[in-house]
Amino acid sequence: MSIKLCRMSFDYIDDMHEILTNEQSIKYTGIDLSNSYNKTVKHVSFLIFNSNFIKSIAMVDEEEDKLIGFINVYSYGESVELAAMCNAKYQRKGYTYESICKVIEYIKKNKNIKEIYAKINKKNIKCINLVEKLNFKKEIELKDKFSGEVIVKYSLKL
Repeated sequence: MSIKLCRMSFDYIDDMHEILTNEQSIKYTGIDLSNSYNKTVKHVSFLIFNSNFIKSIAMVDEEEDKLIGFINVYSYGESVELAAMCNAKYQRKGYTYESICKVIEYIKKNKNIKEIYAKINKKNIKCINLVEKLNFKKEIELKDKFSGEVIVKYSLKL
């Protein structure tokens, strides 16, 4: 399978809904959109129309033109936060790793960015293993103010 990276669009709304309503996604994000397609539409609208603050990158299976995941890039001056989700059917196959590597290489071209970081639910071992494989270093553990879950901040200094 070949993965292309492109801007998120409403063309992938059904696939996005499938990703966001997966039991595993709900468990680690604390966001439950399972009962509302309209909430998914609002969420995707937010990602698309707040492009000054967020770049939402679609990970698309080129053969099927199916969204298999996405990477959100949040800009905060000299820092960038990455948040990624992948359809459970496509996990553990290297697609997210490959996609994030490409996004990091793109970010490195911007000389003003000094740090890339990710905040991950401490129970999400797959994601922690992924960022450690990408050479992110553990910085601090925080308690999420909404879910009460322990969140770990990992960073990659550029």
